[in-house]
Amino acid sequence: MAAGRSREQADAGSMAGRRRPGGVAGRRVTLSVLAVAAVLAGVVAVADQLRHPLPSHGQRVNPELTRDPRDKAACPELGEGGGATEPLPVASTDLLSCPGAYDGRLVRYEGEAVGQVLVRGDHAWVHLNDDVYAQADPLPQRTDYAGANTGMAARLPASGAHVVDSTAGPQRRGDIVAVVGRFHRAMPGSAEAMAIRARRVERVEAGQPLDQRVLADRRAAAITLALLAAAMVLGERIVKRRR
Repeated sequence: MAAGRSREQADAGSMAGRRRPGGVAGRRVTLSVLAVAAVLAGVVAVADQLRHPLPSHGQRVNPELTRDPRDKAACPELGEGGGATEPLPVASTDLLSCPGAYDGRLVRYEGEAVGQVLVRGDHAWVHLNDDVYAQADPLPQRTDYAGANTGMAARLPASGAHVVDSTAGPQRRGDIVAVVGRFHRAMPGSAEAMAIRARRVERVEAGQPLDQRVLADRRAAAITLALLAAAMVLGERIVKRRR
């Protein structure tokens, strides 16, 4: 009987000994899962810090306009003899929201030249953006998001194409150009696109290179991620040495 009990106790002890490695492995798995969760939480937190705030109203683009170009346009009554003095100062949202009201009207429009000037025989095409990034700070230099890009195409006389010397791109701002001409809701010979057929072209402000400064939150994110990556590599090497 005593021998049987001692054998049972030995078997129980050996089973308990076999359970210990499993328990240690289970704790390691748990710690690994927690570590991965902590890393993911850190990445999400850093990504959230990099998000720009919601759109906010800032500097008005054209001081001649009575409202922000991002505001919803209210279509005016511009009938024959309506008393409106031409050229009418307009924003792209006016023309896009109320093409019928401004069709055939002499307008004055101002915006930043973007892309390229496309010369086509006796005329040239250019796209002019008048959003809040055009005459205020461009998007790479802002700490907030202030809406989408908005603009209007302009058909320039060939003699006016040379006025646009610099167009906007990732590395520079484009010329601020003012045009006076007739707005057409469906320009003949342009696949029925909206455009301004300009009579006069004037460069209001010359383009210039952008100041490619690094935003403070981007620098902080880069340092945080570098330290996190270094800690993960160091931790992996320490674990390998202990094994």
